[in-house]
Order: sequence, then C-alpha cells, then structure tokens
Amino acid sequence: MSLIDDSVIFIIDSGSAVSGTTSNFQYQLNIEKGHNYDRVCVLQAIIPKSYYLVNAPYNTMILLENGVQTTITLTAGNYNVRSWCTLFSALLTSRSSQGWTYSCSYPNSTTQVDTGMITYSVSGNGGLQPSFIFPSTSLIYEQAGFSAGSTNIFINNTLTSTNVVKFQVEDVIFIHSDISSNNDQSAKNDVLQEIYA
Repeated sequence: MSLIDDSVIFIIDSGSAVSGTTSNFQYQLNIEKGHNYDRVCVLQAIIPKSYYLVNAPYNTMILLENGVQTTITLTAGNYNVRSWCTLFSALLTSRSSQGWTYSCSYPNSTTQVDTGMITYSVSGNGGLQPSFIFPSTSLIYEQAGFSAGSTNIFINNTLTSTNVVKFQVEDVIFIHSDISSNNDQSAKNDVLQEIYA
C-alpha cells in the first residue's frame, strides 16, 4: 500500500474555462514544477439540471380512437407526476378526434400505497376503447409509464401504466477528461467520474 506524499486540490469552474461551452470545455491546470502526479479523483461536483425532461422531436405519441389516429405532441419542458397527469389528460381531451374526455390519476402517497403507476380513464366513448401508441421515435413512454414501441389498449375505459413512471432523463452523468485516459484513448475510455442521479 502506498501513501500519498503530496496532493493538490483544484476547483474547476466551467465559467472560467480556456475555451468551449459550459458542458464541453477546456481548462488549464497549473501544476508547480517538480510535482509528478499520477492519480486524479473528483471530490465533489455540482452540475445544474439545464436540460428538459421532454424534448422535441421526441415528444409525440399517437392516440387511437375508433380507428382514427391523432398525433399528440407535448410541450417541451419539465414535468412531475402531478403536472403530467393534469396537462397530459387535458391535452388528450382537447386533441380527441371523437370528443372523448380523459383523466389521469396517481396514488396519493399520504393515503395510498405509491405503486409508481398512473391510471388513465376515458369517458364519453360509448364503450369504444382507445389506445396509446408510442412509436420508436418517442421518448415520452417513460413518463407515461409504458414500454418503448408499445401499443396499449384501454380495457373497460381504463388503462394502468405497465411500468413505473420515470420523471428523470439522465440516470448517470459522466464527467469526461483527457487526464483520465486509462491508457486507451482508442476506446474513448476517458470517464473521470460517474455521478448517479
């Protein structure tokens, strides 16, 4: 086991970069002569969420009602499960080709078991059952609680999501750096640190 004889801490701020953008930049570390460091680690990182949960052009799905397909396009931005239920059901109702009314519910965690699933309901449909279709180009299936590329048919005027809903885009953020080449630049193995959300 080796001991660390000498160390230095650098505070790196993307706003003080030599060049680049806040998400991809070059920074110069001024190391005093005579120091030959061969290890590096990240002690702390603060990375603001500066990206949307829902982004165009991946913000569409298809509502199928009585054989009629309608493209549903969500506004790009951030949602949580409550705003999703309010805004998504209002959008479905306003875009319904048949004049059907949609609602959405999520368990109240203070009075119910939180299953992580959303239940969608339809009324005014005369017993006809709509479907939610998430084409391969759509990424909103995770917020809705379904699988990619799936078709989901209402039964008895309700549809419960098949997956736990997800309102976070990135599960892991990687900090890349050329000081962490792991001796294999050809494999693009330059991850200095993984940050799990």
